[in-house]
Amino acid sequence: MLEWMETESDYYIWIDSKFKVKSENFVNDIINYLGDYEICLFEHPDRDSIKKEGDFVLSGIINNDEYLIDRYSGEKIKEQIDFYLNDKDFVDQNLFSLGFFVFSKKLIINKDYNLMTDWFFHNCYWSIQDQLSLPYLLQKHKTKYKTFNFNIFFNNYIEYRF
Repeated sequence: MLEWMETESDYYIWIDSKFKVKSENFVNDIINYLGDYEICLFEHPDRDSIKKEGDFVLSGIINNDEYLIDRYSGEKIKEQIDFYLNDKDFVDQNLFSLGFFVFSKKLIINKDYNLMTDWFFHNCYWSIQDQLSLPYLLQKHKTKYKTFNFNIFFNNYIEYRF
């Protein structure tokens, strides 16, 4: 989330360690795909709102899903979702899969306060479930974003290592 504070670049690409780049033209193609937008993300393949994602995580914890318990037990997920949904200006209509995304330096022009610093703060304060905070913050920061028109798990650029 904060690599841009250490490395100055025109573009930043985040790839989760479970993904492997499989295209020789990956960087050029992804930057071209971003175009004039500030950030490009994948829509979540299974859910379309932070409410649904939060319900999924909390239900998994209640039903003893070991992965979700290990990852999110003790986090303030319910409080986080309530906070976002109580904001009368927030429309809960997006969820993103964050294993891979690209953003330009336009997103972080203000080095003191921007989407990425706010996102980091929300992940420290509320929960490490970064998918919950990003849709809210994209709206709050009026971010110019787009989504990839291909699936995060099945595409010509990256492959998921199960």
